[in-house]
Amino acid sequence: MFTQAIIQKLKQNNISTDTEKTKQRANDVWKAASRESQNAILSLAGVARTTVQRAYKTGSISAKLVVPMAQELNISPLYLTGEADEPGECSEALLKELLQDHKYDKLLEEYEREQRKPTRRPRKAAVAVIASEADEIEEILSAKSKIFDLFPSGFEFFITRSKQFPSWQTSKKCPLQKIQTLPCLGL
Repeated sequence: MFTQAIIQKLKQNNISTDTEKTKQRANDVWKAASRESQNAILSLAGVARTTVQRAYKTGSISAKLVVPMAQELNISPLYLTGEADEPGECSEALLKELLQDHKYDKLLEEYEREQRKPTRRPRKAAVAVIASEADEIEEILSAKSKIFDLFPSGFEFFITRSKQFPSWQTSKKCPLQKIQTLPCLGL
């Protein structure tokens, strides 16, 4: 089904074919929906509650409201716009048909591209690297604690001093951060 990003790109132009049917159906469907469903619809559409109230008071409803209502409440979008007389069920095909009829072809193309994007799988090698570096990380953390013992004013003092004396080297083995070390202490 359509994502919030796609739904929020829909315009708020009236797509109702029969305002009286839309007025009655939108009112009935909205009032029968649970508070959670209503909030989900408002969130998907990115509209205020007054927008929905306007739809069922005037009979004017936009695709931006029809699509999330149909998706969330599992009702045919054509029923909400007055094009069908049976509530039916929502399907992706019906939503696409409705959007094509109202000239949202570019948005549908964007949706199709989004659907075709492959999801990346994590590399297995990365897991092996993390496991092999666990011992190194443990050594580095113990080195840090030794430094805290050597310098009572804390690690900041050690880093400041290491910048002043270039003979103190930087360990580049640490995957977490660069740690300043004293070669003479064997850290």
